[in-house]
Amino acid sequence: MIVNDRVIGVMDIESERINFFTEEHSRTLGLLAPQVATSIENARLYEEVASRQARMEQDLIAARRVQSLLLPQESPDIHGLEIGMGMRPAREVTGDIYDVFEIEEKVALIAFGDSSGNGAAAALYGAMVSGLLRSLAYRRLSPAKMMRVLNDRLCERRVEGQYVTLLLVRWDAAEKRL
Repeated sequence: MIVNDRVIGVMDIESERINFFTEEHSRTLGLLAPQVATSIENARLYEEVASRQARMEQDLIAARRVQSLLLPQESPDIHGLEIGMGMRPAREVTGDIYDVFEIEEKVALIAFGDSSGNGAAAALYGAMVSGLLRSLAYRRLSPAKMMRVLNDRLCERRVEGQYVTLLLVRWDAAEKRL
């Protein structure tokens, strides 16, 4: 049996009687063999696709667990603010970016954003942005300066077709000013 110039199997048909098979048997098997070969190949391809899909689903579940560790699950206690947060992604993972953290006593940085696209690529890009943001946060830069530095870092790590929209807000509890 041959599919796409590749042998995928052999039919072995036997009889206890000598010279039992006729030309008609041979023609019939010649017509059936390609159909059987195609059916076998389709079944193999279906199993391969199902296996890949199962692996992808497992990877997405694992990515969702990791992402849930990267994004805050509870509102932090920031002096002078009442904060609520939550996330419900349209897919297993999302490119959402949100974070609130103190950068000095009574001064917090609040970030809201979204990376382009959906799924794993957007989530990875969002995680990279969040990591860069956290690494810059303690430099005590103004939000505008921090955005410039963050943009420079992202340009150094350019990912074709990926971008992020981001809002940074600095909360000063002593001055009660955003």
